[in-house]
Amino acid sequence: MPSFWSKACAGAFDLLFPPLCPVCRKELVDSKEKSLSLCLSCFSSLEINENFFRIPLSYQREKSGGVFILGAGTSYDSPFAAKIIHSLKYEDCFLLAKPLAELIFRHLERSGLARLIGREEFIITPIPLHRRRLIDRGYNQAELIGRELSLRTDLPVADLLLRTRPTMEQAKISDPKERIKNAKGCFSINNKSKSSPLGKKILLVDDVFTTGATMFEAAKCLYRFGARLVVGLAAAKA
Repeated sequence: MPSFWSKACAGAFDLLFPPLCPVCRKELVDSKEKSLSLCLSCFSSLEINENFFRIPLSYQREKSGGVFILGAGTSYDSPFAAKIIHSLKYEDCFLLAKPLAELIFRHLERSGLARLIGREEFIITPIPLHRRRLIDRGYNQAELIGRELSLRTDLPVADLLLRTRPTMEQAKISDPKERIKNAKGCFSINNKSKSSPLGKKILLVDDVFTTGATMFEAAKCLYRFGARLVVGLAAAKA
């Protein structure tokens, strides 16, 4: 529990340097706004997506299969959503993982996914960056979102996956077939993780998806290593 002096110092800091909404630059005065690191006006402009997809997976040279459920908190077409994700991803605005995780959490509730999938045995797993990009950027935005989602769901986070080779950013590829080719076979299981996908239900988390090619490849890898169910969740769909 924060001490009296830590609370007093935090209050004094807010008086001298009041937190601002990163989108509209309005001062954040409401406790909910401060917890989101975004003003309620900007957050309420983000329409929560109430739909999700069920996609059967088939593997070449394998008889095993599974159903991949894919959902997103909102649409990337919203200029606010695009701004928030860009600021988190490229401008080191780490606090913006909070509203993005909140979008995913509300999508789970509004779409009915929370009731459909239940919560038993679920593990949150962020889509990993290749080590070169992780070194360049300094952090994985999907991991930041995943850890914020963990605070809202009380589900554990585990780095079950590794990205085995560098790939071009999917946003820079317009051809859907080239996106699939770019992501194909780029994941493996992280043997250093304390958790295993075997028999588990997994929430696979990322900031944004377009065709879902990266999510599909990650889900295939997890199913190959024994996952019971994989649900892909992104803050936004482009």
